[in-house]
Amino acid sequence: MPSGLAWPADPQWGNFIEAFKVANMSVLLASSTFIVLAVVPASLAIATMAGFAIGLLRIPGSRLLFLLFVFGLTLPFEGIIIPLYFLEQQMGILNTRFAIVLPLIGLYMPFAVFWMRAHFINMPAEISDAARADGASTWDLFWRIHVPLARPAIASLVRLTMCASAASTCPSRNPMRRARSSSSCARSMQIANDGSVGCGDA
Repeated sequence: MPSGLAWPADPQWGNFIEAFKVANMSVLLASSTFIVLAVVPASLAIATMAGFAIGLLRIPGSRLLFLLFVFGLTLPFEGIIIPLYFLEQQMGILNTRFAIVLPLIGLYMPFAVFWMRAHFINMPAEISDAARADGASTWDLFWRIHVPLARPAIASLVRLTMCASAASTCPSRNPMRRARSSSSCARSMQIANDGSVGCGDA
């Protein structure tokens, strides 16, 4: 056995491939990719429009809506996991990917709306006034004027949401998938712990 950080005399790189196959990582990566591609665009579209309405248009009740979203930032996931389970059971989506996608979209909304509102509320009013004077509708004001100006905020939100979505789909952090992946994870740990990953039989 190598001592410390010594390089093994006979590296067995094939064991990494074996551990990848035993853990069924290709299926897990495909599932995580699907969830990220479903959560990020939906969260981004809803949060951008909500942030625009609350921060720039100042719709009636916008302050109350903003306070509700801020309250959502303090809501722990553990506090809603049981009612969420029964709700998904009644909807018939339990043990499906949509049982992860829909709650993630809802859980990311408070932060995403807070993030986009912070951008739109700091935009100069003269930009919107000039667009209105040129005959721009509310949709033109949103899509053709403010969305291009919000690209830095949107890009940052995409990165944050992607990282959070990918982390939330890990088997070790997802209780709905932990039991199903426990045997493969145990086998992968066995391969890693028996001294055979990365080093030959000594």
